Amino acid sequence: MIVEQYSSCAVEGRYACAYHGDVRINLRVKSFSRLYRMPRFSANISMLFGEVELPERFDAAARAGFKAVEIQFPYAFDKEMLAERARRAGVEVVLINLTAGDFSKGDRGIACLPDRVAEFRAAVGPGIEYAKALGCRQMNCLAGCPVRNF
Repeated sequence: MIVEQYSSCAVEGRYACAYHGDVRINLRVKSFSRLYRMPRFSANISMLFGEVELPERFDAAARAGFKAVEIQFPYAFDKEMLAERARRAGVEVVLINLTAGDFSKGDRGIACLPDRVAEFRAAVGPGIEYAKALGCRQMNCLAGCPVRNF
């Protein structure tokens, strides 16, 4: 149901009612937030809060009002230390990227490159270890740019 189509809407306990003209429509809802879904945003702390080092960015994100963060490439830092910083700041790590090659050499992912399959496979294990340590349930895989004429 798209509530905006109705002239008014009210929530009474576990029920919501919407009016369309003289017709009242009753809905049983588990929570008000299910009826009106608000977007949830996470701070990409690899890009935001650059005035401090990555480990301090968890606190910066929390102070800015974020409840969740994502990290592009956490692998230069100890995973247990990052997990502790996230826990202490009270933010959830919701996304990390798998290793994507060497950005300084133009890599934007390696998953689609036939000559780098072994490198990609070797990166998956550490990615899973970091995700587990950080309590992160999602990982992003940058596929890369395919080689021309392949």
